[in-house]
Order: sequence, then structure tokens, then C-alpha cells
Amino acid sequence: PTFAAIIIAAAIFLFDYPEAIHLWKVDKLDLLTWLTCFLVTVFVSVEVGIGVSAGLSLLFVLYESAYPDSAVLGRLPESS
Repeated sequence: PTFAAIIIAAAIFLFDYPEAIHLWKVDKLDLLTWLTCFLVTVFVSVEVGIGVSAGLSLLFVLYESAYPDSAVLGRLPESS
């Protein structure tokens, strides 16, 4: 129990709270990637965490390139 408490106390400082808040405001998909990678690395292993983070990032890049944001530009009727 003592060793687990030491590990938990050290792991608290690995989590970057301001970065999580920033990602929450900017892009929730990036926050999901970041949290998933962090949790897999902490609870499984570093190797698996790196693999999951690389695969998840690749999937999100493919998703965003397949469905890009678009806007329709034009003039509204009765405007100058």
C-alpha cells in the first residue's frame, strides 16, 4: 500500500491540468486522444500506450481528412 501511494503521488504531477483545460476549449477530439493515451500508458504499459496513441492519432487524421470542415460563401439576397 505504501508503494502504491508513492506511485500515485508521483503520477499526479504527470497530468498537465492546464493543457487538459486548453484542449477542452479548443478541440475535444484532441482531448479524447490525450486522455486515452495517458490512461492506457498509466494502466497498461508504455509500449502499448505509444502504440494506442499512434493508432488513435492516425485514425483521427484520416477522419478529419475524409470529412473536412467546409463553408458555403455567397451573398445574401437584398444585401449590397
